[in-house]
Amino acid sequence: MARILVADDNEAVAEIIQQSLEQFGFEVVLALNGQDALEIALSGMVDIALIDILMPPGIDGIAVLRAIREAHLPRHLPVVLLTALPGQDERERGMQAGADAYCVKPMRIAEMVPLLHSLLGDAPPAP
Repeated sequence: MARILVADDNEAVAEIIQQSLEQFGFEVVLALNGQDALEIALSGMVDIALIDILMPPGIDGIAVLRAIREAHLPRHLPVVLLTALPGQDERERGMQAGADAYCVKPMRIAEMVPLLHSLLGDAPPAP
């Protein structure tokens, strides 16, 4: 199963997302700040990344995304940006920076799973 980077500075939120994704069979790697998220993303050890936009202090999610795209990795790393800010400006900023998708928190993981499979280019496992 795919390995997913979950990057969120709120540890409780990150752990809830982790537990939910693991129930769907995904392996999850957590990062609680932008610097760790960037290092994990660039390491090649994950297949897809869910990155919170607002991760103070230091590198925020948009900066992490831009750095991933500028790194010209050997294969495309799908990135889904997460935010609690539902505004169109944030969405546009994220998509212009190279996000593959954008989700507003709180989100239902069960509804996100088909998106993840689509971005990974695989089919969900049979129930």
